Amino acid sequence: MLRREARLRREYLYRKAREEAQRSVQEKKERVKRALEENQLIPTELRREALALQGSLEFDDAGGEGVTSHVDDEYRWAGVEDPKVMITTSRDPSSRLKMFAKELKLVFPGAQRMNRGRHEVGALVRACKANGVTDLLVVHEHRGTPVGLIVSHLPFGPTAYFTLCNVVMRHDIPDLGTMSEAKPHLITHGFSSRLGKRVSDILRYLFPVPKDDSHRVITFANQDDYISFRHHVYKKTDHRNVELTEVGPRFELKLYMIRLGTLEQEATADVEWRWHPYTNTARKRLCAYSRTFLLPLASNQPDWFYLDKLRFLLQFAFGCRDKHHDHERLPPYHSAKSQLLFMTTSGLKTGFHMGGFYTLPNPATSSKCSLASGSGHSFLMLTQRKEFPGF
Repeated sequence: MLRREARLRREYLYRKAREEAQRSVQEKKERVKRALEENQLIPTELRREALALQGSLEFDDAGGEGVTSHVDDEYRWAGVEDPKVMITTSRDPSSRLKMFAKELKLVFPGAQRMNRGRHEVGALVRACKANGVTDLLVVHEHRGTPVGLIVSHLPFGPTAYFTLCNVVMRHDIPDLGTMSEAKPHLITHGFSSRLGKRVSDILRYLFPVPKDDSHRVITFANQDDYISFRHHVYKKTDHRNVELTEVGPRFELKLYMIRLGTLEQEATADVEWRWHPYTNTARKRLCAYSRTFLLPLASNQPDWFYLDKLRFLLQFAFGCRDKHHDHERLPPYHSAKSQLLFMTTSGLKTGFHMGGFYTLPNPATSSKCSLASGSGHSFLMLTQRKEFPGF
């Protein structure tokens, strides 16, 4: 039995690897085709293989779903058979975590809840596979507050790891009444990317196909990578109006990892996606931002005490003129980044007046505070150059 499961697992991973390679080639073909149709330059990284890709485009037909195969899809039986969901907790759960697990059991129709006890993860997964469970949900806590949710699809994966926040349970609301356990209608909003569709499939296939007359609605709304879970029931007050009532629970989900394996294969399964601070490759590039402030002084001779008193005012100007630099502070004029420079009035002709200061673009390489003087006038010149993620 173990050898058979290992063989099936290897075959599944091989098919997924083939699909990923085919998807990469298909994306390159689409980029070349788009460049040719729009009469644009072919991307630099594709120019060596552009002729081969263009030749293979002649054999591609329109329609279909690309390289995605329903045979190799983990959710090929979705909609044909109702999912069988098992919910459990981490070891030694608190009373609030037990209550949250009970409420999740009512959210998913036909779900079952199992006390964790001293069972290991491997034993739980093997028992679920033997009993035909399609999804295993594990909730975690920190000092009585639910903070984590793991959704593991059986028998081969994937496994999605979520962070829970802003959890409001039904037990926290008095006199809420009973909750409908009918099969709900689902609303998924904001899952437009390929990763979003992947996460949407993981979440929506936890629910069976509803009936048309069901008055229960569950919403997964993605906003800034935070997935809001809301649970409502509705009733028609007349032929036009509908009354919507929230029945709870409610919480926010934040995805931080997807693995291709099941829960017990955490150490060996490949990571399909992982959150990190620079997930969006377009934001890895930094674009420079530079600006210079020129403040007219009272006399030709610099009064450093006078400049020191004005420094606070200039800090305020630098910190509030731009939304990306709300808390920026300038270096003192005697620091290593400060320099004493002299300019002629011809260098100030490109400046323009803004809020009592004179500003002009300056391609400086760092922030600096310096003095500009010429033709009987002195100016305090402060240049700030800041790199921030591009958009």
